[in-house]
This record gives sequence, C-alpha cells and structure tokens, in this order.
Amino acid sequence: MVAGRQQRKDFTMQYTNIVLELLQEQYPTLHQLLREEKTLFVCLEEYARELRTAHLAWIEEIHRANPETGARQIASEALELAIEHLQGSLPCEPLPDEAVERRSPKGSMMFLIRRMRAA
Repeated sequence: MVAGRQQRKDFTMQYTNIVLELLQEQYPTLHQLLREEKTLFVCLEEYARELRTAHLAWIEEIHRANPETGARQIASEALELAIEHLQGSLPCEPLPDEAVERRSPKGSMMFLIRRMRAA
C-alpha cells in the first residue's frame, strides 16, 4: 500500500514539474505573479491535476482509436495533447481591471479557476 502511494506521488510530481517548467518558460508573467502572491504551489497542484486528468483521457481516446499502437507511443502522444489542452486553459496576460481581484491569494486562485473553466 505504501509503495502505491509513493508511485502516485512520483507521478504527481512529474506532472507538477511539467507545469512548473511550462509556466517558467512560456508564462513568466503569470509565474512571477503567482510567486509574489504566494499561490504558486496551490496553482501548480491544480494545473498538475488538470494535466493528469487530460493525459489519462487522451490515453484512453488514442488507445480506442488505435489499439495496435504501443503504450509508450500512446502515452507520449497523449501527453503532448494534454499539454496543448492545458496551454489553452492558461490565462493570457492579465487585464488591468483583473489586477485588483488578484491581490489576495484566494482572489488570485478564484480568478485562475474562473479563467480555466471559461476556456
């Protein structure tokens, strides 16, 4: 049972690392904003869960469409599609009137969640 938990934690960390790298490289303004507001970790967890969910869904979809394709190739293609999905849900540069809402960590998280759901 403990080994299963450790394996899940390792997978979760992989998704978290992917999201962190994505934010640092492609969304530096958002990354800096989340760091300043001390909401980076919470948002990383949320985005990592979204990435994992999309990845697993894409694995099933690709496997259903191409059952003869190898598991590693399916997982790789599915991860690429899941990352594209996540990028589509990330907010663009913040609009000036939204800055007031993001002054508190709770406001920042609610702002990001609404933006993710709207995408």
